[in-house]
Amino acid sequence: MNTTSLKRITLVSAILITLLFYKQSNGLNVLIFESLVVLYFWLSGRITKNALSIFSTVALVSSSIFTIITYSNFVYVMNTIALILFIGVHLESNVKSIVSSFGLAFVNMFDGQKLFFTSLRNSRFQSMGKYVWKFRIFLFPVIIISIFVLIYSNSNPLFDKIVSTINKYIGNWFSIFFENIEFSLVFTFIVGLLISNFILQQSKNAAILSYDAQSDVELQRIKRKEKRSFNNIGLKNELRSAIFLFVSLNALLFVLNILDIYFVWFNFEWANEALKGFVHEGTWYLIFSILLSIALVLYFFRGSLNFFHKNKLLKVLCYAWLAQNTLLAVSVIIRNYWYVHYFSLAHKRIGLFIFLLLTIYGLYTVFIKVKERKSAFYLFRNNVLVIYALLLVSSFINWDVIIAKYNVAHAGKSYYEMRYAAYLSDATLPIVELPIAELERIQKFQFNKYPLERNDLTPELYIQTIEWRKNEFKNKWEKKSWLSWNLSEYLTYRKLVDSNSLAE
Repeated sequence: MNTTSLKRITLVSAILITLLFYKQSNGLNVLIFESLVVLYFWLSGRITKNALSIFSTVALVSSSIFTIITYSNFVYVMNTIALILFIGVHLESNVKSIVSSFGLAFVNMFDGQKLFFTSLRNSRFQSMGKYVWKFRIFLFPVIIISIFVLIYSNSNPLFDKIVSTINKYIGNWFSIFFENIEFSLVFTFIVGLLISNFILQQSKNAAILSYDAQSDVELQRIKRKEKRSFNNIGLKNELRSAIFLFVSLNALLFVLNILDIYFVWFNFEWANEALKGFVHEGTWYLIFSILLSIALVLYFFRGSLNFFHKNKLLKVLCYAWLAQNTLLAVSVIIRNYWYVHYFSLAHKRIGLFIFLLLTIYGLYTVFIKVKERKSAFYLFRNNVLVIYALLLVSSFINWDVIIAKYNVAHAGKSYYEMRYAAYLSDATLPIVELPIAELERIQKFQFNKYPLERNDLTPELYIQTIEWRKNEFKNKWEKKSWLSWNLSEYLTYRKLVDSNSLAE
């Protein structure tokens, strides 16, 4: 495709984005636009049978569909990331890591703009620019004339009146001109043009491609020129130091795990105290231990120690260290379970569960790195890929609805925070709408069982908040166009309308 054709397609794309998104909220327009992007890449032959190409395409298409099904901020964030990855992968589909693809896409965000505007130099804008440049010779005279007009206006009232009349006429003309310009439309077009340049213009960063090509998942043995006896002495000393360190750390973590297994796993008793410190403390233990374990393993198994024939004991100690960190992760999962059991679900508590799953997988990849002599690039590539995939799949779930259903079902058994429930997403409004008698029963139960939790909404204020949010949502939905349609809000609207008709 020549430069002129690509430039025209880019401008058409910018106009299409403007038509789809001008004064529209996200909804069906996102699915339409991204479907056209995938169709364009497929017709132009840029989508191949390469595993990364297929993966990024499936990720973008599925996330596009779930933007109208789930319709949450989380799914839109992940959809944006999926689009960026899709572009990066199809700049160069032979890269080994999605991190490289993200890097290529990031650089192309800026280089794509440069490529497009550079191509304008060979178009009609170039000749127009020449004419504008020629008029620079009149700039200095205009400045001098303006100074003398200002002097004469201050010295002669009649001349000043004439100048004021002319200025007023010119000002009115400019006012009329700018009043008829829709700046929000212009802004939408400019943003659409920038997005089109990012998607359609291709710029491959040589430094990123070179780094990716030189990276390898297998650890390579580098032979040094020093005398063999000197190398063996250094390795033996490093091995002794590592063994002493991992024996000590395993002993410390063993004591901590025994305490957690006894008191948290099997003998936990809640005595009406707040559990935030109980969970957060365990999280900090975990974060510190995992970071330390990964850093230590990467340090000691960074080079020749991987190939040293006397490293078997050290490997066993590392395996024990990683296994104990996994136990610590399970302990924090159980801590978080107790938190949810007594204080219901919340976004951060779900986020902690997801983080712990990723942590356990991270420990597994460190184990594989030591066992099979993998490189740090292996750890980085695999963990980033799994993090991306898990977060993408997690975004397909409407967590607000799950939180609302769980918390309502367990109200009267667990703590039901009315302030939190009242401000979940619009999709939860039919779920969290509770009668005053039920709310008063919940409040009475919580006053007895949770004496420390008093800073919450009253049942009356809770009902007022829900009613206000219902009215706001109905008005907003009824004003939306078909481009802003989404399944989640549609079903919510139908449920609210049906419940109102039954109430009447």
